[in-house]
Amino acid sequence: MTWTWPGRRRPVVPRRIPAWDRQHRQAGSYASTAARLDARRLQLPRVPLAEQRRYGERFRELAAFEDALRTAGRLGGQLVQGMYDGLTDGTVTPG
Repeated sequence: MTWTWPGRRRPVVPRRIPAWDRQHRQAGSYASTAARLDARRLQLPRVPLAEQRRYGERFRELAAFEDALRTAGRLGGQLVQGMYDGLTDGTVTPG
């Protein structure tokens, strides 16, 4: 199961809630065979607030790193394109 982090295009795959994931899938399989799903039977993970904050900080850091990599890739692409252009119009020599 994947979730999309707000404002991100790529899915986030949490690794800390396998028990909840199993229960969710199990409840989902019941929903496919039964007419109604009893939401009272679902169990949600209870993560302490301090741990939630640590996760949030790591997600923010990872998102910032991803943005920096995208920026570096974009700037690198512009540099290469400028070199191609310079070689073809003569402003950059091959030597």
